[in-house]
Amino acid sequence: VDLRSVGEQLRVQFESAAQDRGLKLTVTAAGVVETDRVLLGLVVAGLTANAVDHSAGPEVAVRLEATATGWDAEILDGGPGFPESVAAELEHPPRLGDTMKGLGIPLARLAADVLGATITWDVQGRARVLVRKP
Repeated sequence: VDLRSVGEQLRVQFESAAQDRGLKLTVTAAGVVETDRVLLGLVVAGLTANAVDHSAGPEVAVRLEATATGWDAEILDGGPGFPESVAAELEHPPRLGDTMKGLGIPLARLAADVLGATITWDVQGRARVLVRKP
């Protein structure tokens, strides 16, 4: 999978929504990796959608990078980070009846699990999500 192509698809998919919210969307991507393109797309699209929806501005930055053994995806937004109560819920699989607004994060988590990737949620400072596929 060419990560530049995935990055371009993200830019096209979310640039208009970011602009509508007064945000600058920056996507950088490099490398070619062996992974499932659809699942990788679900991971980064779900997390990018959440960042665009919740960022306090002025920017949402997405970085996709091939590593020696897999890939990393980092999504940063201008939000205050994830409150610890929310971060704790993010560590558990979604359940029927959960009151989550959207499906972006739950779908991203499920796709990451299938890929064998881990998601780390930064709960302090600028909102940051790191997805690592070893």
